[in-house]
Amino acid sequence: MIVDPKNNQLYVSNDNRVNIIDKVTESPIAEITDTNGVHGIAFIPNTNKGYIFYCKLNKIKVFDTQTNTIIGEIPTGKNPDAIFYETF
Repeated sequence: MIVDPKNNQLYVSNDNRVNIIDKVTESPIAEITDTNGVHGIAFIPNTNKGYIFYCKLNKIKVFDTQTNTIIGEIPTGKNPDAIFYETF
């Protein structure tokens, strides 16, 4: 679970999907599916991109945080276990 500070939305990973919830109204906004084994979500400040990493398929999905639609995929090594963004 992580909050995107840019749009104040809560992203909750749930095995094979990510539920997106408005933090203020607590209402569901969207759902990103086909993320089998989702382990983590990260955002890059000052962009409209988020990254969902799911270990069972060794991939990262790139999504637009304004529309919550998938805009790409990035292959990873076998059995990735974490995702984060370092501003340095």
